[in-house]
Amino acid sequence: SARGTGGQRRLCCTGSTYAHNGGTSYRDRQELMSAFGLDSFVEKCSCERIAAQVESGRGVIISVDADKLYGKQGRHFKRCLHAVTVTSTRRSADGRLLGFFLCDSNGRPSGYYDAGELSEILSGQPMNVTSAIIR
Repeated sequence: SARGTGGQRRLCCTGSTYAHNGGTSYRDRQELMSAFGLDSFVEKCSCERIAAQVESGRGVIISVDADKLYGKQGRHFKRCLHAVTVTSTRRSADGRLLGFFLCDSNGRPSGYYDAGELSEILSGQPMNVTSAIIR
């Protein structure tokens, strides 16, 4: 449903195309960044690829499944993708990837997700990668 509590419309949750949702695809984000002079490219998304790009000082925007991201908080978003920025990674003393810190514009300024959680909420869409850090 595109309606939240009290009949308010929820952005990005119409169950339709990105254009009708008010959301963006990875291509839309690349075009938008280009319009503002920020070079970027699109790459297949996986936890290891995200970590490699963030740890090399690049900006990374990923598409996640909003229902899985917010589901444990009692919110339900059907067929909704949501873009979040990956701000940093966390590794164990022996270098094992533990998790990620995400910046979310949806009322949650940042949050930590272990690598298993992030893997579960990834949408399968490519990620946007910039040469400049997005923080």
